Amino acid sequence: MLACIRTQLSTSLKRFSPDKSIRWLMNRQISESAILAGIAIFVGLTSGAGVWLFKQMFSLIYQTAFDGLGLP
Repeated sequence: MLACIRTQLSTSLKRFSPDKSIRWLMNRQISESAILAGIAIFVGLTSGAGVWLFKQMFSLIYQTAFDGLGLP
């Protein structure tokens, strides 16, 4: 059973080698709209992560100052 899984895994890895994937990406013509959409998604996700991180840090500082230290 394990030998069968190894054989299947090795054949699938040969089929999807990184060289073929990179070659496919290099030969692919990506439209300008797709590039701009990808950049917009990246900027949106990083902005959202920044807002979430800011809120988490603000909450942590608030809890530390008022709950932990007992400030009024």
